[in-house]
Amino acid sequence: MQVSEIAASAVEAYNAKQNMSLVLPRPWKHRPKGFPRGELLCEQQGSAVYSYDPMKVLEWLRKNEMIEMKLDENPGSDGSVISREA
Repeated sequence: MQVSEIAASAVEAYNAKQNMSLVLPRPWKHRPKGFPRGELLCEQQGSAVYSYDPMKVLEWLRKNEMIEMKLDENPGSDGSVISREA
C-alpha cells in the first residue's frame, strides 16, 4: 500500500468518524519508528488485520513529512473536516 492510499483511507475514516483497518505482514519485522499501535482484529497465515485511529496514522505521516495536512475550518456539506494536500 502506498503512502497516498494510506493517507486517503485515513482521511476518509476520520471524516466518517470511524477507525481504519490495515492488513499488515505478520510478523512485521521492520515496523517504522513511531508508527502507531493498532488493535489486532484477526490473524491469517502471513498477515494480520489491525484497526487504527486514523488521526494517529495521519499525525505519524505528517511528522515524517510524508503528507501535509490541514483542518478545514468550514466543513463541506459531507461533514469532512480534514483534507490531505499532495
